[in-house]
Amino acid sequence: METTTLVAIFISGLLVSFTGYALYTAFGQPSQQLRDPFEEHGDYRGIQVSTSKETCLKLPIGAPLTVEEQIMTIYTGTNGYLDSLEIGQVRKFLVELRTYLKTNKPQFQEIISSTKTFIEEAEALLKEAIQEQMDRFLLQEQA
Repeated sequence: METTTLVAIFISGLLVSFTGYALYTAFGQPSQQLRDPFEEHGDYRGIQVSTSKETCLKLPIGAPLTVEEQIMTIYTGTNGYLDSLEIGQVRKFLVELRTYLKTNKPQFQEIISSTKTFIEEAEALLKEAIQEQMDRFLLQEQA
């Protein structure tokens, strides 16, 4: 599987979230009655992801994300791991997660680079890293 195909698979999940958001915003600023079903069924994540997408994807000039980092960012956002964070915390969390993943789970990058696929082993490493970093991040933010 080509790298672009791998990223496209993850982006398709993000597009589903944005589609839900687009339908939601087509009605202007709907009442709470319309908003509740979106939250209930997880479609509201598109609103959260799109609100923080600029934060998630902003990069310093000349510092593009690697494919592994793009996968990590998209996976984290589309699978609800950022839902508990304030929008202002998202970028800081993702930067720290990238560092944590490189330092503590280098196998993740090796798996993606060598296989060009997102196998279960890579997903397990990523989930573990996200959870560990989220625990550290929330403790750090409380202090």
